[in-house]
Amino acid sequence: TALPAPEDQIRAEVIREFDRTGQARWSSADLRLVPVGRGRPRNLVVVMLESMRAKSTSMHTPGLATTPYLESIVRKGLLVEDMSAVIPRTAAAWVAILGGQYPLTNEGTAIWAAERGRGAPDMRGLPGALGALGYATAFFSPAHVGLLNDRELLQALGFDSLFTHRDLGAGDEPDANYFGPADEVMVKPVLEWTRQQIEQGKPFMKAIMTNVGHHPYEPPAHWPRIEFGKNLDRRLNNYYNCLRYVDGVLQQIMQGYEELGVLDNTVFVFVGDHGQMFGEHRLWQSFNSIYEPALRVPAIVYAPGMLAGGQAVTGARQQVDLFPTMVELLGMRAEGARLPGQSLLEPVEPDRAIFFSTSIESTYLGMRRGQRKYVYSFERDPVAVYDLAQDAQEAAPLASVSGDELEEARRSLVEWKAQVETSAYGHPARSYRPARSWADDPSERRTLPDNR
Repeated sequence: TALPAPEDQIRAEVIREFDRTGQARWSSADLRLVPVGRGRPRNLVVVMLESMRAKSTSMHTPGLATTPYLESIVRKGLLVEDMSAVIPRTAAAWVAILGGQYPLTNEGTAIWAAERGRGAPDMRGLPGALGALGYATAFFSPAHVGLLNDRELLQALGFDSLFTHRDLGAGDEPDANYFGPADEVMVKPVLEWTRQQIEQGKPFMKAIMTNVGHHPYEPPAHWPRIEFGKNLDRRLNNYYNCLRYVDGVLQQIMQGYEELGVLDNTVFVFVGDHGQMFGEHRLWQSFNSIYEPALRVPAIVYAPGMLAGGQAVTGARQQVDLFPTMVELLGMRAEGARLPGQSLLEPVEPDRAIFFSTSIESTYLGMRRGQRKYVYSFERDPVAVYDLAQDAQEAAPLASVSGDELEEARRSLVEWKAQVETSAYGHPARSYRPARSWADDPSERRTLPDNR
């Protein structure tokens, strides 16, 4: 409508502050990495796990045999007990993990990637910053990356090479889902590319994005399925088998790395891109959910010879925290950038605030502070407050919360969103503010896959 929304005043304050200082809250356009010591350059492998939620892994649910190999890695590495996605969308995870920045929603990310060459501020990701130091950098995934300018986003992060389903010679392979074939098609190309860098004497940074695990949750036909429970929902049982399949592929890749002799000089990070819903709150998708199953993801840091194994990282952590952690483990420091993350190797305050958004514009924002979680629906409903210590399932918002607490949460959430937009677009006048939500268009909704 033409009437101002309550959030507009808060957003206007952010605009005035930006105009006064000329600086966004976060920026990475001038990021550079500076080696701290003179030792041999360390390699980096970041494995992002499609739709893998924490509660469905062996690490977070003991006795659930979905990820036995990753569970074995934990005994030699660091398990992050409480890791959350910022936005439950794959491309958003790339921005948070590889760019170290808070991501935008679907619409915002697509427009930023398209406008990057027409004046939108740059975002220098870890691949680009390492490439400037002589690293070979590559992105591997059996999935296509043609959705919402995702390929342009990966190019903006600074990868030298992108290897997706066509580049991996997977044209004759049956698709595992509507994004492409199963993850085994990556194993040989990933290891062969690594071998080439070793022969050329180049340090390398590699990102691997899995595909199996995405809806409609079908592991390859040759993969032996197991039953995880007699009365378990069929879709959830299939999903568990997908995770078990991905775990097996990761074991093949890691065995290949061991044969290539790179384990003792490589930092490995395994992290979910986002979680998934399986009927909780009557939802069967994650992209527009702000509940914990859609946000909580597994995260493991494995660095033989650099980190003592068998430890746990405590406190509220988010994907943006991986960027400073990886820089530190590579023996470097970041200069020329203002980033929101905190290293996993350092403690965080018990009441640290972490922020979330759904991937569809103007639907939900969320914030956790300690065990209190706040959900803001852009004035469609009052701010909902959950006590996760007493209500881990988020079954019912608290009935009695002071008006001051609700107002402080709403202000924090709206200000965070405005700062994220300002940081991405360089000036609020360039930021994406749709006249209506993408989800309001029935024709667009029909293009989504049946995810019920």
